[in-house]
Amino acid sequence: MMFKIVSLVLLVPYIQCSKLLQVKQITDATTMSDEPFWDKYKQVLYYLDLDNRLVFQWNYRTGATTSTKIYEESIGVVIPVKGHPTHFVVATGQDILLMDWDGRDNTGRLKIIPQVGELKAGEIFGHGKADAKGRLWVGAYKVRNDSAVDFVEGEGALYCVTFGKNQTAHIEKKLDNLTHPTGLLWSHGDDHFFLVDYPSKKVMKYSFDLQEGELGTSSVLIDLEDHPEFNGEPDGLADGPNHSLSLTLSNGSAILHIDTITGEVLDFLTTPTPLITDFEWGGPHNDIAFYTTSSTGLSKAYLDKNVFDSGAVFSIERLGVQARSSYPVILP
Repeated sequence: MMFKIVSLVLLVPYIQCSKLLQVKQITDATTMSDEPFWDKYKQVLYYLDLDNRLVFQWNYRTGATTSTKIYEESIGVVIPVKGHPTHFVVATGQDILLMDWDGRDNTGRLKIIPQVGELKAGEIFGHGKADAKGRLWVGAYKVRNDSAVDFVEGEGALYCVTFGKNQTAHIEKKLDNLTHPTGLLWSHGDDHFFLVDYPSKKVMKYSFDLQEGELGTSSVLIDLEDHPEFNGEPDGLADGPNHSLSLTLSNGSAILHIDTITGEVLDFLTTPTPLITDFEWGGPHNDIAFYTTSSTGLSKAYLDKNVFDSGAVFSIERLGVQARSSYPVILP
């Protein structure tokens, strides 16, 4: 595809300065791109088209995109397996699957990983990430009447999936009474865990024991109800520079960088697309920010007049900082 590029200003309100950035559309549009993952070994970005259950690979060096389809009722998250360049763990429906895909064509092969433990009736696996020990943490949610967006309040949960030596998936519930967990992240020292439970306006912070995989005491890092200058709802979480985190605002056309100690908004970027779904750091030096977007609910008139394609993946360059990309899953 031909890149679409625009220069935007990064606003740093607390020190009253700005920085000129380059935002580039790097893929064609899907209905809803989400769950980006940067593979530093292959220099590729993986992401999902949730509505059409497609897994994409975008090659940083060539700009080429390939995809494979997940023939299941839904798809939650797809994360590469460390040390196995063609293997991915997939959470879909109520199952944990292993996918073998070399990224060259559309011939991904799936097999079910036997599970110990299970979700509640009606729950569906959604967004997830791996921690530094390679455990899979994944949210689950319920919807009313097979709706894709009508989430049942308080009927969601957060699960941790660990993998045994015989490649069984041990599923343990870590948090209950959620609605739709969408943003997950660990602090730089892996001693805290952050969670967005859509459509709440809060980013929650938990103490975290990395060795045992246990959550401890919780507090509110930031409540966007206290920041009327920002529209939309918190959605995706990613690492940020200098012990911050990156927060995307769905329906808010913005990405915030937030201090993980104080909850202060350090800076923010207003984007040319309104529905931002998730965020990931990558590139050869981990200094490029990638974000995914959605076109769901946008009018045809809006889509026709906007130069950028909602539903595509974008990169932000000239940031001048580096941050950590997501962890892979580890299988014994």
